[in-house]
Parts: sequence; structure tokens; C-alpha cells
Amino acid sequence: MIIGRLLLDSLQLRLGSFNLQDVDMTVHPGEVMVILGPNGAGKSVLLEAIAGFHRLGKGRIYLGGQDLTYEAAENRHIGFVFQSYALFPHLSVSENIHFALPCSLRGSSNGLRKVGELLERFSLLHLSKRRPKDLSGGEKQRVALARALATDPALFLFDEPFAAMDAPIRMNLGEEIRAMLKETGVPAIFVTHDQAEAQYLADKLAILHEGRLIQTGCVSEVFSRPANVFTASFVGMENIYEGVITEVLSGGALVKTGKHCLEVYTAISLALGEKVNIAIRPEDIVVDCTRSKSGQKNIIQAKIISIMPFGPMFKIRFEAGWPVCAYVTKQECVYKGFVLGSLVSLHFPFECLHVIRDK
Repeated sequence: MIIGRLLLDSLQLRLGSFNLQDVDMTVHPGEVMVILGPNGAGKSVLLEAIAGFHRLGKGRIYLGGQDLTYEAAENRHIGFVFQSYALFPHLSVSENIHFALPCSLRGSSNGLRKVGELLERFSLLHLSKRRPKDLSGGEKQRVALARALATDPALFLFDEPFAAMDAPIRMNLGEEIRAMLKETGVPAIFVTHDQAEAQYLADKLAILHEGRLIQTGCVSEVFSRPANVFTASFVGMENIYEGVITEVLSGGALVKTGKHCLEVYTAISLALGEKVNIAIRPEDIVVDCTRSKSGQKNIIQAKIISIMPFGPMFKIRFEAGWPVCAYVTKQECVYKGFVLGSLVSLHFPFECLHVIRDK
């Protein structure tokens, strides 16, 4: 099978009351496209449409230059890894992998050698004779991955394969999958609702909402420069404020939001009096224990109203005329003496403030 790019051209699909609408996407060889979105956004439906499980209303699917739009699912040469693993319960680990081999390899010495290589690659040699019921979740997923690779696919589709796993197992398997995809050069689409998973797996990220792709780009662009308020909120940009342009500057503007004015830099052409949203990620806000001085730009006095452990960080909420959320390290929290009721200064760096026109 020749490896080539995947091209989705204006896909449309209706399933009951759900509509998949005008989905355009390109995934190049060796590239991992992660689709991120809330439950019910249509992530799994999109994968199933690509795999040939649903008939499109409109649009085209091309893989390696071949039009797959009306091709039967079994002829599309797509490796599909399901959340539920979908292993055959009556077959052993080896037999599950062997079953997925192309017909020309089944029962041959080359086929048996390939199964052995896949068992070794995914650390399954010692489990080769076990049935799925005797495997852990992580082991079942390894078998599912080996079986998908045994088909010599031209495209990989992953439908939330780590959803039922603990975080350390997810991370390890994610790293293995990414390394495997880079080695084989096969394009892949990976569906998840886990943002951390998306960040370490993706070459490109697509946000799907109510059947529409509302933003596609590199990970840093989507997480730091969301195209709309929904995306900003969904990717964890917790500080989003409505404002109005009070002064247009060279390369930026002054935005009045509540009782504060913040200076922003942006390539967007803004107009005096225009209503916008401004947003900033919690980790980009600088928290200082010193009082702000009069006239300092983008520095606001605030009061700490809650401090919560948040993995290796502390998540601190403030009252500053509007609510603010920031992340600080545990060491910083202790060193600077942050406690409930403390008055602090919050610095909103120009380069980290993002202007959004969408409401």
C-alpha cells in the first residue's frame, strides 16, 4: 500500500438529528491530526465516516490520491483502533493479530514472522497465548494496536483509545503510538477529549463543535490564539473578558473591560468603540506579592479568594473587579507567602493577551 495524504473535501453527513457539516481536512504522511471536542461534537462519527461505516450525504474522501468516497470499508486499508478494543474474545493474542494480516500472509512463514515482530514490538510475547479476558486494559490496547498495524494500513484512526486507562499508562502508550507513526510514516487521526493528551500527541489540532470544524492549526496556535470564545474556553483559557476598544494604537489597542483598561498587541485591525473579548491563559499571568504602582500598564491589584492544589501547580483565584484564575508553582506560592486574603499584583503580559471578535 502506497502511503499518501488524507484529504477530506466538504464532508456532510446526517445521522438522525445530528449533522456533520462541511468538514475539510488534510493530513500528510507521518502527521498526527488530533481532533478535540466535547461529548456529542461528532468526533467518532467523523472517524466512522472516513472508515466507510456511514454513507456521506455530500463530499469526498481521498487517500493517497485514491477516491474512497464510495469504497467498501474493508477495501480502504484503514487501521481503526477503538476505545472498546474490539478484540475477538475466542482468539488468543497471537490469533487476534494473525487474523488481521492481509490474506496473502495468513498461515505463511512471512506472516508468522510478522506476528512475532509485532508481539515483540508491543511487549506481548509473554502474553501471546492468553485470551482477551485475561488481559489488563493496557495490554488489550497493545493488542489492538498490534492488530491494527498488522493490516499494513495507509491510514490510522484512533477513537479515544486511552479513555479507560490511568494517566501514566495513557502517557506511555501515547508516546509509543507517536513514535510508531513517525517510524511508519502513516498519517493518523486521533480523537480525544483530553487536552493534555492532545498536546503531546498532535502535530496539528482540530476543534470540532456541533458537527463543524471551528479551528485547525498547530497546537500552540490553537491553545494560545483561539479563533472564538468557545475554543478559548474549551482549551482552558479560563480568563475571558468582554471589553470595548477605547484607543487604537500602532499594532494594538487599549481595551476597557469592567473598571480596568488593558493594552493589547494584535495583528487584527480594530476600530474605536468596537466590542471584543480578550483572553489569557492562567499560566501566563504573573502573580507578585508587591503592590502595583500607579500608572503601570497591565498590572492590577487583586485579592486571593482561593488556593487549590492543581497537579504540580497551585490554582489561585482572585477578585480583581472581575474574577481571575492563575497558576503558580508550589515553590512560588510558599516563597511569596500567598495565603487567602492576600493582596497581590497581577501582571497581564501584552504578548499573552489575545483578542477575540467572536462572542
